[in-house]
Amino acid sequence: MLKNPGELTAEENQILEYAKIVLGEDEYKKIKETIFTYEEAWKYIKCNVLGIDVGFKTYFPNEISNLPKQIVYKKDGYTYIYDLIQCPPPTFYGVELPNDDIVTKDGGVISNKLYGYKLVYTNEPVVLTGTVSVSPIKWKGKAKIIKGRGSATKGVGNTKPNQVHHFATNKSKKYTQQFENVANKYGLDLDDVWNKQLMPHQGRHPYAYHEYVLREMTKYDNIARGDKDKFLKLYEQLKNKVMNNPDMLTKDYWK
Repeated sequence: MLKNPGELTAEENQILEYAKIVLGEDEYKKIKETIFTYEEAWKYIKCNVLGIDVGFKTYFPNEISNLPKQIVYKKDGYTYIYDLIQCPPPTFYGVELPNDDIVTKDGGVISNKLYGYKLVYTNEPVVLTGTVSVSPIKWKGKAKIIKGRGSATKGVGNTKPNQVHHFATNKSKKYTQQFENVANKYGLDLDDVWNKQLMPHQGRHPYAYHEYVLREMTKYDNIARGDKDKFLKLYEQLKNKVMNNPDMLTKDYWK
């Protein structure tokens, strides 16, 4: 839904302020006149059959040219931002299945790639609760997720806000240049979706975490040797480890 900026409501302007912070000036300029209601956004994001949500919508390559690259909407006082991304290849029992394009006898190309919308930012907090038992030898704990969106912390009492986390930071005087030196070899930008994930976290991360990421990136670079697809597949290992262990973003984890 396109509107004259002068006709935006106070709520719509507030949404755009969130978008400006998360997306940066360049991306913000591209979408500053695009505001979606919850109902409009959900038509793009979710697949609905007979009034029932059956999962996230996916699109073929020939269907995405007219789709918005970002969708921003507000619901119940919270802001949500979704990016249009290429879906990961399908897996079977943890094994990645082939997802290569098919070349027909007449030279045509049939793409197996799919696209969909992924939540990259919300200010809705993740609320967790649980019970913990402690032994003198090692910590044991049980936690139950009560409510949350995006990636949830596997811990107790974590109410940190959901924010976009850059696995390889783009804001460190000490480390960012080193991360960029690796990413640039593959034509990658640290602020692109391959390096970002919505996670409950807040504040700066310890040097030990950045050192870990740098070691892993360097290792992946030595293995991939310029192969972008191979590098990104290896990088998913790092992302999955951090998402499954969000305490890695805190100092206590590295003590």
